[in-house]
Amino acid sequence: MDVTDTYANMADKKRTLNLTTGVANAGDFDILSIPKVSFDSGNIDFFVGKNLNNSILYYIKYDDSRGTCYVDTDIAFDSDGDGIKDNDKDFLCNELYLKVYEPKYESVVGRIYYTKVDATSVSKDFTVSFLDFEAGLSPEMTIVYKEINDFINTMQDVGSTGEMLDFRTLMVGLRDGLIDQNDTKSNVVSVKNYYETNAIKLTDEQTTMLEDIFTKLTDKAVSAAGGGSQYDQAKAEILSILPSNLAVDVE
Repeated sequence: MDVTDTYANMADKKRTLNLTTGVANAGDFDILSIPKVSFDSGNIDFFVGKNLNNSILYYIKYDDSRGTCYVDTDIAFDSDGDGIKDNDKDFLCNELYLKVYEPKYESVVGRIYYTKVDATSVSKDFTVSFLDFEAGLSPEMTIVYKEINDFINTMQDVGSTGEMLDFRTLMVGLRDGLIDQNDTKSNVVSVKNYYETNAIKLTDEQTTMLEDIFTKLTDKAVSAAGGGSQYDQAKAEILSILPSNLAVDVE
């Protein structure tokens, strides 16, 4: 870069930029960003606040000879208007891209689509967390929001296609719709139906987390929409009256 002092003397100065490679994708791509990307146990995370106008300057370095590489900066938002939220080519790898986010939730999930050395098409999710976000939820819904977010974070490597990827996307929609009661009821029914009719393989810990979330969000209307018996509906109505932590204990 060029450096000029107060007396108009000029000099050139070179600085080295070090790229950090994700542990889970070592050698697949490199990420340079402002603010700096964070890697933890293979997870890719960005943390941004109002001081940077909730914006991230991205640069994904990738070997184009392998195939295509592009980024969807928010898989819950359909930026190209084709009716499919999680397939948007918001920018290509090897291009500098400034993304200004408008936080509606505590965090959003983005996805990098790329081709591996063996020519297989894969994807890797990343999370953008907004440090200054306030959800405006009730105390009970704030707890449920955090529990859903924790569950989503356990599903980082779900592949680029298939039931697990779709299920994770549904869980993101459930979390993001908590502020609207009607949306929440509809989303719970959709998530439960997908979970029960597809090969969703979860660990015991994930299963427990998911069942607790279902218990806290299921009322009589949700139970009825899901085909529950009169007993199930009555039980759901009673549990919905209780504080969420007691509802899980009773269940």
